[in-house]
Amino acid sequence: MKEPSSSNSFESEFDRLVRAATRGRVLLRVKALEALARIDDPAVGDQLLLALSDRSPSVRSVAAACLGTVQTRSTVIQLEKRLADSNSEVRMMAVRSLGKLLKSRTAPRALVMRLDDLDELVRVEACQALKEIGDRNALPALWRAIDDNSPLVRRYAAGCVGALGGARR
Repeated sequence: MKEPSSSNSFESEFDRLVRAATRGRVLLRVKALEALARIDDPAVGDQLLLALSDRSPSVRSVAAACLGTVQTRSTVIQLEKRLADSNSEVRMMAVRSLGKLLKSRTAPRALVMRLDDLDELVRVEACQALKEIGDRNALPALWRAIDDNSPLVRRYAAGCVGALGGARR
């Protein structure tokens, strides 16, 4: 009996993970996405982007988190769309991934607007992402966030302003 070649076994494993990521119980889809994200193949990004539209917020948030290493224009656009997701964890993971992907660039307006999100942790992640990106154009919004109702958000906003060298204008 002939053993399958390593490329054939990779393809079958990849296909098995893709099927698992799109069918079955939520936990199975989540685990399959996490396994796919560890594979260095351009097709993985396509599968993760598809998962951003899953009916389950858990699957969407894992997909958004995993996309933080997939550097494409399409990834950034799709993550920006998830900043308006109905689920706060999905918004938070999209914010975090955009922070990783957009270092030394201009922060999208939709990301800066997450400083006004209803969820405190999304606002904290927005501060962190803006700090990672390093876009000084976000400083006016960060100064406003220093007056947030949440002490945690105020702390992160102040740290971000300091990291960006943000003297008031």
